[in-house]
Amino acid sequence: MSFFKKTLASFGIGSASVDTVLKQEVVYPGQKVSVTIHVYGGSTAQEVDNINLELCCQYVKEVPASGKENDHSGRTRRVKKKHVLSKWSLPYAFTIEPGDTRDFDVELDVPINTPVTLGDAKVWLDTGLDISMAVDPTDKDILTVRLML
Repeated sequence: MSFFKKTLASFGIGSASVDTVLKQEVVYPGQKVSVTIHVYGGSTAQEVDNINLELCCQYVKEVPASGKENDHSGRTRRVKKKHVLSKWSLPYAFTIEPGDTRDFDVELDVPINTPVTLGDAKVWLDTGLDISMAVDPTDKDILTVRLML
């Protein structure tokens, strides 16, 4: 049965999960944001090599309507793209046992070039667990970014 559970966990079924909790509702460019990363064990023990975080934003890019880069017909369409503002790799190698919970408190520097979230502008924190030979569990948390007055 253990081999079956390990096989399912490698496909993401019954595997470990991650949840990042922001300790503040609003963040400011150039300052720190405090987060707690909760890692929950699945149905089998798994080796976590590290925890990866990415601070991302969304932008709109105009591309040729045909989808070909060398199309100069002038017809374009707007496509939403993801841009990584900053990356962190937390070297917390550990084994998460079934039903176990591990918590990590971290402070991250919000880059000064982080866009303010007004209108449809989006900024988020992607968290992922690096687990060998498995679908990596992820979490996405939307941030509210404001300017200091």
